Amino acid sequence: TGMVLGIDKNRFKSHYRLDYTNEDIFNPGIPTSSIANDQNYLTSRWMHQWQSDVHLSDKLKLNTAIGYTHFKRQVQATTFNEETNDRRLSISPGSQDTSVFNGFSLRMLMPLRITNWFSFLPGIDINVESGTGGRLSSGSHTIQDYGIILSGDLKLTDRLSLKPGLRLIYNSVYDAPAGIPSLNLKWDLNPSQVFKFAYGRGFRAP
Repeated sequence: TGMVLGIDKNRFKSHYRLDYTNEDIFNPGIPTSSIANDQNYLTSRWMHQWQSDVHLSDKLKLNTAIGYTHFKRQVQATTFNEETNDRRLSISPGSQDTSVFNGFSLRMLMPLRITNWFSFLPGIDINVESGTGGRLSSGSHTIQDYGIILSGDLKLTDRLSLKPGLRLIYNSVYDAPAGIPSLNLKWDLNPSQVFKFAYGRGFRAP
């Protein structure tokens, strides 16, 4: 299930989206001596998304995207006796488990058109994930990733444009590179042929 709410007025556009899923998956076990070890996976997920575009001036915009996800999964293990038709909760160590994961993301970009041939795009990108559950080695875990985005759009001629970029990164767990460069080139050879060149590096935490 889900819903979307939005507004579009003059220089301001915004919409909010909510999605919800609920699952109950039954995993029957193979009976051994008339006893079957069954499992129920009870899963619920909430996903919130909010986006907005604001025209601060004829040359400056502000684009914002915020997301939040809440995920919960319960593993309910039972033993079923086929002879007596009796079902009971399993008392085996680790057979019952509840895992909860939360994710938050924020991206803000401010496209700025300085001249007709040069535009500048600064921004920030934040991602925070946390989880708790018996399957995690420490019982809980959190990872934070912060990025600063710097990009430009340089029109050298009517047919040739160059887009250099740089992303500065800090990760709370992994040794991320201080900066990741990128370069894009577009050359319109003629109305039906376009030459593009792209170079970039990336970093993604597991």
